[in-house]
Formats: sequence, structure tokens, C-alpha cells
Amino acid sequence: MVLDWVLTNVPSAVLSHGVLDPINNLDHNPIIIELNFSLKHHIVSKPFFVWDYNNGDFLGLNNALHVTPWKIIIMNSPNVNSALSKITNVINQTLQAFISPQKSLSV
Repeated sequence: MVLDWVLTNVPSAVLSHGVLDPINNLDHNPIIIELNFSLKHHIVSKPFFVWDYNNGDFLGLNNALHVTPWKIIIMNSPNVNSALSKITNVINQTLQAFISPQKSLSV
């Protein structure tokens, strides 16, 4: 099963990619991707969280992600963009349940 995905319709924009070492005791590795593109749209400031991984419940997070019905989420999505949005929302909600945000920042 693939848990971490990078999807693109512009493969030439991918400069490099790789797999990092696992985080704590989770059963998957983070991925990293370097893209080459320029923003042509106005950037709107929006908040984001800095997660406090030192106090996270990784066993609970791992279990919650393991029992998430990923196949149903993907199969009930009309297209790749919708599936990616749903997957991102589920992951963010699960993170908020098991790893407290340390602080909220804005960019």
C-alpha cells in the first residue's frame, strides 16, 4: 500500500524527489520533492500550524491512519483533485486529534 503520494501533471517541474527516514515509530517514511515553478497568481495569506511532535500520540495516530478507509475515500472521489483534497483533509484532522499544534502562523 502506498500511503504518501506526490501527483503532478507537469513531471518536468520535478527537480528531485526522495524518501526520508521514518518519523518516530510510524510505519511509513516521509517523502520530499523539489519543484521548479514560478507563482503567477496573487498569494493570499493563510494560517498554518507548527506541530508539536515531541508531545504527539504516535501510537494513536498510527492506529487511526491504519483503520482509515482510504479505498472508500478514493473510490468515492470523482477525480484526482477531489481525492487528494479528501485525503489531505483526513490526514490534517487526524493530526489535530493526535498531535497538538504548537502555534499557528500566517504566511
